[in-house]
Amino acid sequence: MKILYVSIHQALEYDELRMFRDAGHEVFSLGSQLTEPAFHGLRPPLDLGPFGATMKARFDELGGRYAFDAPPLDMVIPEAFVDLFDVCIVMHDVGILHRHWHALSRIPVVWRSIGVDLVGAEWAMQSYRARGCYVVRYSPAELAMPHAVGTDAVIRFPKKIADFKPWTGTEAAIFKVYADFRNRLRAEHDFVERLAAGRRFLLGGGRNEDSVGSVGILSYERLLEMLRSCRVYFYGAGPPAPYTLNFIEAWLAGIPVVALRPEAIYGAQDSRYAEIHRLIAHGRDGFLVSTLEEAAAICDRLLADRDYAARIGARGAAKAAQLFRDDVIARQWNRLLKRVAAADPRRPRQGIVGRLRARFLAAS
Repeated sequence: MKILYVSIHQALEYDELRMFRDAGHEVFSLGSQLTEPAFHGLRPPLDLGPFGATMKARFDELGGRYAFDAPPLDMVIPEAFVDLFDVCIVMHDVGILHRHWHALSRIPVVWRSIGVDLVGAEWAMQSYRARGCYVVRYSPAELAMPHAVGTDAVIRFPKKIADFKPWTGTEAAIFKVYADFRNRLRAEHDFVERLAAGRRFLLGGGRNEDSVGSVGILSYERLLEMLRSCRVYFYGAGPPAPYTLNFIEAWLAGIPVVALRPEAIYGAQDSRYAEIHRLIAHGRDGFLVSTLEEAAAICDRLLADRDYAARIGARGAAKAAQLFRDDVIARQWNRLLKRVAAADPRRPRQGIVGRLRARFLAAS
């Protein structure tokens, strides 16, 4: 199938494009992979083959305009370009639909949630759902939202298991990744800085220069190496989302994950769609903590006992693989895309009625 993918998140874009490509689809992205080098360099460029190169040339020839960090109003997505694809997948940004529905809806459109602005996006999607837009959830927790527009499938984020080499835990350090941590999540940042006091702590992500342990923006290769070598990963859920990519990556890497229960910082109301506490079995494949004292005691044991950390991390990696491995996720997408293609009104039906209908559509 020929897939037009519209992205707002570089890391997820990389994972899903690679998954679709490896599953045999022809895919092209209006996203970070369209820029050279890939926007921010958080993920390496992908080879999308001759199809990707051809579509890039056609996009330019037809007057398309796109920049990864530009608002939807600054984009131009030509209708003739959309006609080259079988389906369009739009990642989260309902603004893309507001501005470009007239072009994108020439083919089936799938809106892919990513756990951001859950309630606001839900309201914004009402009209597009009514117009036939498909909805793919990334977590079953989203189905409990008020005014939910429903779903056509729940499909989690994919990760390629082969990216993750055996965990070593050679560095007795607590590791965390979050960009602009102090400014974006002040209460959680202060909790983590208190936890870091007297312990080796490393914080990945841009705009963290004024925070303890900052190591800056990490390439994908460097991120995987730090997940492999550090002894503990501390996960905070703010602003509360069901789960995030950095949680998946840590869990899959075999580093033991210590997760802060979001209600401890954000309260029960703002944490009602969090899913981490349902995924982690406390004390078996990870840990859930509510207080600084709990977090410190668990981290100290993991820092002091590599074998214990290895056992917890291995169980976490095994469970994560069941939930997030890309070949399993690809099969779920394939089932949905097969349904979407079968329902596409542009597909000619069998017999004379189908042939006459196809002629009518071609002439209109």
